[in-house]
Amino acid sequence: MKFVSLFLIASSMLSATPLMTDNYVKGKDIAEAHALPMALIFTGSDWSENCKGLLKEIFAAELPKEWVFVHIDFPELNVQPQEILEQNHTLKDRYNIHAFPTVVLVGTDRNEITRLGYPLPGISSFAHHLQNLGHRYLLLKKRFEKAKK
Repeated sequence: MKFVSLFLIASSMLSATPLMTDNYVKGKDIAEAHALPMALIFTGSDWSENCKGLLKEIFAAELPKEWVFVHIDFPELNVQPQEILEQNHTLKDRYNIHAFPTVVLVGTDRNEITRLGYPLPGISSFAHHLQNLGHRYLLLKKRFEKAKK
């Protein structure tokens, strides 16, 4: 029953709009259920001007549906639940994050594809850039799977 509920919620969210969550486990479960890569967005939302700019652009744009977005935030005020704080510090260590913002793109196998800073020189729309990366990743993934056969 739990899987069916999660699947229905994920299906409705992914069909209408891309998913943005602050819960890594939830994002990972939905990404695995739909064979989608993840975009892990590491920010300091209340102290970094570049993070504020990235979040403003992300929330104002139509996010690409090729990714499941997980917002991993490090606000100075630390007003997050203890579970989220622990999760975020674990992910920061796992992905060796030293600068904010950093966007880590993770494939369907949960291995890192690449990482991006913000702003990116020559990129006028970060969301559009992510959409292009998602298309290319999924196309290459299909080609590799076909080549394996």
